[in-house]
Amino acid sequence: MTRSMALSVCVIALGTIQVSSARADAVSAFEQVYGEQLRKTVATADTRDDAELAKSLVEAAKTSTSDQALQVVLLEKAYELGMKNLVGQATATEAARMLAQLLPDRRAQYMEKIAAAAQMLYTRSTGAAKQKAGEELVGVLLEIAESCMKERDASEAVSLLRRASAVASALHSERSAEVQYHFYV
Repeated sequence: MTRSMALSVCVIALGTIQVSSARADAVSAFEQVYGEQLRKTVATADTRDDAELAKSLVEAAKTSTSDQALQVVLLEKAYELGMKNLVGQATATEAARMLAQLLPDRRAQYMEKIAAAAQMLYTRSTGAAKQKAGEELVGVLLEIAESCMKERDASEAVSLLRRASAVASALHSERSAEVQYHFYV
């Protein structure tokens, strides 16, 4: 191994240790501030308090802009809690969107989380709320499908477009034509 290769390996290892250390520090800080409240919240059968805590965690992440690792921990926990309750779905989506912006290299993972939240909200809603959730779901599915097309994953893109088409058709959405257009691009 050459000296420059050894130095590169050391720099990469040091970076990994620093990221792991930052994550551990963030988890520790989260535990100190929210640990007791989190344990009480998840111990109850009512998931409305989970949604309320999720919203508080998103707000805390917005103010913790100087510590990205802490923001990530706050937002990941907010997503997890928000997904437990229909009211918390919007908060879960907001958390995943913020995570996608904070960690662009993991954007695809967070877009899948946004799609999961939108799908759950669409499935569980009725009336105007279902229409709104469906439109959001179609938009997210189109966005992910476009990413798949850019990455040359045609089969996944077609699968996502089929899902988007089914939702748009069920809603009699104006976006049906937009979805169909993507099949031919």
